[in-house]
Amino acid sequence: MAKIDLIQVKGNIQYDDIKKMIVDPYYSRGKTYCKDGLVFFVTISRDVSLGIGIKAKVFGGRLYKVELSYNKGFFGGTCSCPAFSDFGPCKHLAGTWFAYVDYSNNLYSSSEECLDAVERYKKRISRLSRKSKAELIEMLSGKGFDEDDIGEYE
Repeated sequence: MAKIDLIQVKGNIQYDDIKKMIVDPYYSRGKTYCKDGLVFFVTISRDVSLGIGIKAKVFGGRLYKVELSYNKGFFGGTCSCPAFSDFGPCKHLAGTWFAYVDYSNNLYSSSEECLDAVERYKKRISRLSRKSKAELIEMLSGKGFDEDDIGEYE
C-alpha cells in the first residue's frame, strides 16, 4: 500500500487543508462520499503526543480500508483501493478526512447503506474465520469458490 507525503497544516484540520493534499476529481468525490455518509469510523484515537489516528471503512464500489494520521500539524494516510496505490491520495481518503472534520463538529453520521455494507463485511469475515485452512485453500483454488463468500471487500 502506498503512503502519501505528510503535509503540514496549522491548528485543527479544515476542509481547506484537505484541498492541499487531494486534487480533483478525488477532492470533489470525497466531499460526496462524506455528504452521502459512506464513511464508517472503526476507531478514532486522540493522544497528546501521538496525535490523531483514524481507521475507517469507506463504501464505494467496494468497502475499502482507510487509515489516517495527524500529528503536530502534519497529516497523512493510506487506502486499500487500487487508485491510491497507483495515483496517491484518493476519494476514499478525502471522504474520510471530510467525515472526520464534520464528526469533530457533531455533523457526521454514517448512512444506512454504509452501515449495511459494514455489517455484511463483518458477517463474511465471521463465516470465513470459521473455515479451516483446507476449506479456504479450496475456495481460493476455484473449487467451491463462491463470490459471496470472499465478497467485494478489501
